[in-house]
Amino acid sequence: VYKRQEWPGWLSLVASSRGRLSGDDVIEIEATVDTVFGELRGERLDGHFELDLAGEEPDLSSVSLSWGPASVTGSGRVGESVSMQFDALVPELGLLVPGASGRIRAAGTATGPRETPRVRASFEASRFEVEGLGVQTARGEVDLDLAGPLAGTVSALAVSVAGREVDRTTVSLTGRREAHRLSVSATGPAARLDLAAEGGLDPANAWSGSIEELRIEADTVGSWTSSAPFDLFVSAEAQRLGRTCLESAPTRLCAEAERTASASRLEASVDSLHLDRLAPWMPEDLSAEAVVDASVVLEIGSAGYVTGQVELRSGPGVATRQLHGSTR
Repeated sequence: VYKRQEWPGWLSLVASSRGRLSGDDVIEIEATVDTVFGELRGERLDGHFELDLAGEEPDLSSVSLSWGPASVTGSGRVGESVSMQFDALVPELGLLVPGASGRIRAAGTATGPRETPRVRASFEASRFEVEGLGVQTARGEVDLDLAGPLAGTVSALAVSVAGREVDRTTVSLTGRREAHRLSVSATGPAARLDLAAEGGLDPANAWSGSIEELRIEADTVGSWTSSAPFDLFVSAEAQRLGRTCLESAPTRLCAEAERTASASRLEASVDSLHLDRLAPWMPEDLSAEAVVDASVVLEIGSAGYVTGQVELRSGPGVATRQLHGSTR
């Protein structure tokens, strides 16, 4: 009996095996899990497995598992080398992820050395929604050779993130584990994002590289473009953003940041910011006309204490506010 608050239910199985000792004193075993049955989260679960241990490499001749409307089938061989295939269908994602919804289908193969197999897979998703992220339709293909080239493309239509709509999103990856290129493009009714990054993963799965191009367009902030490539490092223990500058003439915004287990630091500056660009975020009865420069340095210690310095410099300007029909 399997018990967990978010996964209530029970499981049972019936299995059989047979074997013999061959002329080479090798034990040959055929094992079959005739039936896996039970109930999880109110849905019936059934399965069947067949495993052949007669050779040097286990042969998983067939696997089938169904859980309510969801199903997984597969077969293959696992040993020093791998040769596996699978097909999975989840017509209601809420079965696997409480609070989520949508339909996902995936299929693929894994072949090659066990330590560095080549994985080829494709997926399709529709009406996907989880924790503020929604996707009407999405599909993707990946070809990941852990000892060689990597390639993958994911495209999605009608994406919503925290209430913001994106008409189309495309992500592509090419290269190798240690040196690859990632491209992201997203377009919406009033915004666009284009990003290109180059870098690689080290043996500890830390990613280091550079953002070669970054362009952001939105009706509220205008068009911003990176003036030069900037460095980026990401690992489980630390993250570091090299000096990054975005330009939207005549304004220039720069920042660099670093976070470690013991401290975090941020330095940022803005030059030639016309305050009328902040109008979308100002109260309707307030307007300002001036050009300002600003800089900020913030540090957060391991104990959570924040220290910092902010400098603001402004030229001549005018601020206007409507008060009971009059202007002041």
